[in-house]
Amino acid sequence: MGLSDPVEIVSLIGGATAILGTTVRTDNDDVVTEGCHAFGCGFHAQHGTSAEDQAPLLIDNDHSPGSWAQSPNGDSDDCSTRLFATVDLNDFYLVTGVTIWHYYGNTRAYCAQKIAVSGTGDFRGEEITVYDSGGEEYGPNEQAEGNAFTFPATVGRFVRHWCGRSTSNGGIHMMEVDVYGMAAPVAAPPAPAAGWAYLGCFVDSGDRDVDMNDDSTMASAVASVPVNAANECAATCAMYPYFGLQWVNECFCGERYGNQGEADIADCDADGALDDDGTASLCANGQGNCGWRNAVYNNAYVASLQDVTFTQMSQDEIDAAGVENADLAYDVYPANIVLDGMLDDWNGIPILAQTPFRRGGTVGEDANGATGGGAWCEFDEYNGGIHNGVDDQSMAFALAFDTTAVYMGVKAIDDTHQNPGSGWNGDTLQIAFTNAARDAPSDDMILYNYGLQDDDNHVLHHERHPCPDADDCTAAAMARFGEDGTRAAMTIYEIAIPAAGLGQDALSTGMQMGFGMCLNDGDTEDGQGGQKGWTGWGPYSIVYGKNSPACGLITITGDSVELPNPDPQACGEPGSGNLAEPGPGHILGDGEEVVYEQGTTNYVNCVWTSGCDGGTGSIEVTYFTTEANWDFLNLFSDSSLVTNSIGPAGNNGGVDNSGDLGRFSGNDDVGTVAGVAAVQYISDWSVQGAGAGVQFTHSCPPVWSYIGCFVDSGDRDLNGGASAVASVPFDAAMECSETCTDYPYFGLQ
Repeated sequence: MGLSDPVEIVSLIGGATAILGTTVRTDNDDVVTEGCHAFGCGFHAQHGTSAEDQAPLLIDNDHSPGSWAQSPNGDSDDCSTRLFATVDLNDFYLVTGVTIWHYYGNTRAYCAQKIAVSGTGDFRGEEITVYDSGGEEYGPNEQAEGNAFTFPATVGRFVRHWCGRSTSNGGIHMMEVDVYGMAAPVAAPPAPAAGWAYLGCFVDSGDRDVDMNDDSTMASAVASVPVNAANECAATCAMYPYFGLQWVNECFCGERYGNQGEADIADCDADGALDDDGTASLCANGQGNCGWRNAVYNNAYVASLQDVTFTQMSQDEIDAAGVENADLAYDVYPANIVLDGMLDDWNGIPILAQTPFRRGGTVGEDANGATGGGAWCEFDEYNGGIHNGVDDQSMAFALAFDTTAVYMGVKAIDDTHQNPGSGWNGDTLQIAFTNAARDAPSDDMILYNYGLQDDDNHVLHHERHPCPDADDCTAAAMARFGEDGTRAAMTIYEIAIPAAGLGQDALSTGMQMGFGMCLNDGDTEDGQGGQKGWTGWGPYSIVYGKNSPACGLITITGDSVELPNPDPQACGEPGSGNLAEPGPGHILGDGEEVVYEQGTTNYVNCVWTSGCDGGTGSIEVTYFTTEANWDFLNLFSDSSLVTNSIGPAGNNGGVDNSGDLGRFSGNDDVGTVAGVAAVQYISDWSVQGAGAGVQFTHSCPPVWSYIGCFVDSGDRDLNGGASAVASVPFDAAMECSETCTDYPYFGLQ
């Protein structure tokens, strides 16, 4: 939606409402309950209607002269107090103007006027003031066409108008407030950023000090309370490392600052000491007493993986940046990641780029352990490989998670791309997982390899894994950009490793595991094809043998994001020709709950597969309804039985897409079904049932089995320890099995 698009009266669409406030002091917005006028404070009942009845008339688009008598009104003896009313647009819009009618029977003017836009409706400093008549000063004369106030497009949901008495009498009349903006709702503004910190008070001028490396300036109006201004400016400047606040409510984003010198803190803070909230009190405090000075803050900026650039490092810089394997650590934060090879959903995720490591593999350069190896390097050449600097191969990567999977994004720059169809030979990505102690035998490590073949085919080599099915394990998107033969090009890898592919039912904060990655390089020049060297993070956990001690430690950190609906791992894009492909794959953990709402989607195929040992689990369906006889829930005992054909057989060419364990539609009672390998929800080409969707829980069968009944005595037959458990046999077995997880047997009596 561009700002050149026509504006509409957005207060007339989308269920907007008017909310009447009360009388407040003009100078500080404190509520006034007495002494306003002989008629009292607040909005008055008039002509047989209450103030509540009058509120909708504020936005009814009736500007006729006589409508003032029934519209919201009050009184004030002077301009030291004023009334306010708020329009709730019921959604976020790009607001571009407000037109107001008070009373236009003559050319009177009203004092103490102000208009502000807010995203929260609090109006406690977070709002953006778009018009202010100036304290107790009078605004423009009234006119039949109303007084229009226009301003730069501002994202908001709530618009508040304050107004005092008129030049004619003490009456405060609010006949109509029309809010103009773009007709289509927009996304809510970003939540206030956290983690900013004051850096200092710096001199500014017309040649802005807080600006971009190309001398451009990014400025905006924010709140007029320093801490709220800082939060709002930090969010506005989320893609930049610094921001500055000055004057009444000015915000500047920048990649640099300080070129005009540092000023005394007293120029930015009244008492020379930061307030308890970490802000300088004079800058962006609504009073205009921080001129040509910036209170500059570090924005706790984390670059996006897609924005990373690579620079040639000197050997001294490589040496200084090197980290021993034992000290490699990375926190994995939650994010909603879509595998599309674009990296545009990795914003704010910590990045590891150009990570030096010790050379290994030759005599005296063993880097396979927690410490030790040869000299520090960013790229280790192998088997005659020649690395010609940062454009020959450089890489950055990031990890993220939700409850169902760990995601990996890799951005690589490489002058040429060479892969014959391998997951390890040529330009390839290899990753390894091990236990958190990083001492597991190599045979117990989990190994996955990926390659983008020269003909664009994707190679996924699940070398060693705990997935129920090697062909239904991890998912990947790989893409190559910008290769024209004249410059280094970019290769993107996006990988999803399901919880089952890590030997887990689900992922949650605090989980730890060892992790290593190796990005191999092959080139098209003579003699440079194949595996000719690598960059990486703990790469010797993978090359020259598999070695747990050479892995780094990763920690799942924070609460998982809410999973998107539809689930992009289970659900594919809408199909055609009676066929719809599912998503890349969602493997269910033990106890995992799935909630799928069909919403307005059609022609969509969603498939979830069991991650239980043995490949099947139980499904307990707690909610289910679809368009009867057209949209279906199918349950399969073997995932290979799933078909991608939609609709009933009579309308899809005779293909029966029924699940062998059941096919359900409409309001069928599904209940609990055991032995399920795959769950499919598939919809036809049109119409959705009311509330259509499914909610189910997936459970794995017990891992224990009964052996027999044996004699016991005071000299215990099973002597690894005793404890009390549940008093129902099945529950007792489950609990005892968990208690005795380090032993091969357990007994109940």
